[in-house]
Amino acid sequence: MYTKTLTQTKMKTSNKLLIIVALALFVIPVLGMIYHAKISRVDGRMYEATIKIEGESTEVEDQFLVSRKVDHFDKVVIEGANILNANISILKSDRELVKFDKNTAPDFTTSIDKETNTLIIKVDSMKRYRYASLFIFTKSLETVHFNSLQVSSFATNLDSINIIATKIDNTFNFRENANLKSLNLTASNSTFRIGKSNRAESFLTGLQAFHLSIKNGGVSLDPNTYNLMNVDVQDASFNLITENNDTSRVQELNINSHGNSQISIPEKSIEFAKVTGSLSDSTTTNLPYYRTKNLFK
Repeated sequence: MYTKTLTQTKMKTSNKLLIIVALALFVIPVLGMIYHAKISRVDGRMYEATIKIEGESTEVEDQFLVSRKVDHFDKVVIEGANILNANISILKSDRELVKFDKNTAPDFTTSIDKETNTLIIKVDSMKRYRYASLFIFTKSLETVHFNSLQVSSFATNLDSINIIATKIDNTFNFRENANLKSLNLTASNSTFRIGKSNRAESFLTGLQAFHLSIKNGGVSLDPNTYNLMNVDVQDASFNLITENNDTSRVQELNINSHGNSQISIPEKSIEFAKVTGSLSDSTTTNLPYYRTKNLFK
């Protein structure tokens, strides 16, 4: 009787130990994961905050970015070799400088074409697909040319800018850019959608005049508000997107087309006070007749 009771007691103690060990094996990794997640979130927030500070000034010492001094330039060309998805900032500054992420800086070359005062930034085409951030500080800027890359986020403190986009596919996203009043964007051999970046609540909030030229490709535009929008379409397509019942509001829309072009502007996607321009006979559009009867050549 005593032996049986002792055996049962030992079994109960053994079972309790097994349960404790099992709980420990489960709880300790979970607690470790929770701790790691909290530390990672803090580190992520600190990293983003530091990058923001470093990326907005030439005077801040490098910690997560790498600075490269460059000679004078007033034009920029960025060659992405179809393997680059970039966050790009162009900032007016008394110092001319380029900053890169530390982990991607070795993948980029920078050079100056003295004859044209052009800063040329190239990504090594032999590398794997890259996500990178580029910060360009300039005294003055005539044009910036993006070739064969995706723009996941574009920001500038300039009040006007001329952008040439060649062989851009999928996305061309903008941040708020509250200082930007006039945007000239020429897209050729490209098909992309213009909208807000994941880091922004809205895009192009200060823009008053938007001049968009599309050649051999297509551009779709998320809802926004403009005082003046000029759109020139040549053997290409233009599409105003309706999303979440949002509409674009344009005080004056001037639209011109050439060759075989498609213009999609659902009437519910836009509010405009005035529409002018000229459409080629080979252009197809879903604008109602009363809006277009004076536009066709």
